[in-house]
Amino acid sequence: MERMMEHNIFDRVFEKTYGPAIMPYGCLSDAETIRVREAVQSLRQSYQPQYANEACVSRYHTEENRKAYMLAYYPYYVEPACRVVRDYVVPALQERQAFYPVLNLAFFAGGPCPEMYGTLKALRGAQLHEKTAVTVLDWECG
Repeated sequence: MERMMEHNIFDRVFEKTYGPAIMPYGCLSDAETIRVREAVQSLRQSYQPQYANEACVSRYHTEENRKAYMLAYYPYYVEPACRVVRDYVVPALQERQAFYPVLNLAFFAGGPCPEMYGTLKALRGAQLHEKTAVTVLDWECG
C-alpha cells in the first residue's frame, strides 16, 4: 500500500509547532520531552468522557493543547483529505474538462487545517486552476 504521508511531516509539524530550537527530536531535553508527552496525553484523555453521555471537553484555548493537537492528530488528517480529493474530486473535474481561473476553497471549522494541506497537496499538478483562494472559518483563535 502506498504511503502518501510525507515521511518527514512529523518533523515539519513538530518544528512549526514547537520551534526549530528544539529540533530534531534527539535535541529535546528530558524536561521538554516530558512536557510534550504530558500535553499529548492530556489532550487524548480529554477525548475520553467519563460518562457515556458526556461531551468531550476540549481545551484548545491553551497553547500547550494546540501544540499537542498539532503533533498528535494533524498528520493523520492530511492523508485522507488528499486521497479523497486525488481519487474522486480531481477525476470528476477532469472528466467535466473544467478549468477555473480561481478555484475557491472553504474549510468550515478548519482549526489548523490539515484538510487544506491534504487538498492542496492533491491539487498540485492537476492543472485545474490558475489560482487558489482559501477561506478558513473557525471559532477558535490561534
